[in-house]
This record gives sequence, C-alpha cells and structure tokens, in this order.
Amino acid sequence: MTKTKKSATAASKSVPETTKGVTLTRLTQDGVSSPCALYRGSAPAKGDKIKFKLANGITYAGIVADATEADGEVLVEFKNGIQPQK
Repeated sequence: MTKTKKSATAASKSVPETTKGVTLTRLTQDGVSSPCALYRGSAPAKGDKIKFKLANGITYAGIVADATEADGEVLVEFKNGIQPQK
C-alpha cells in the first residue's frame, strides 16, 4: 500500500518554478479524459500553478486540482486542463 505524503507549497524550495522531467498521461473518469503530469519530485498543493516544458519544446501551465505522491513519483491532475505558455 502506498502512502500519500503531505503536499509542498509552490513557494517552497522543494517545488521548482518550472517542473522538470514531466511526461503527460491521461486519466478517464465518467467518460471525460483529462491530461495529468507525471514526474519525480515533490507534490504541489491544490490550487498551485505549475509550469513544465515537454520534449516538444513547448512550456505548459495548469492549476493543480489534485496531486498524489508515492515512492518519489507525483501524479498531478489539473483544474481546467493545461495551457501552452508564450
């Protein structure tokens, strides 16, 4: 059984301004598919905004709806999806 660790705040040093090593996955619930970020590190708090750059070179950002941390890996679900940044 995995344990959920306490979330870090966006202002803390454990959550970088631009999150590194993010890959996207999708979760489907009630027929709705949403993007989720998967990376190694500390979990952000609900309501935090995180930014990440994908392998395609585009930076995205989203507001955290929920984050689960287990064994050093974090799965972040977003409120209203993610948006590309300029």
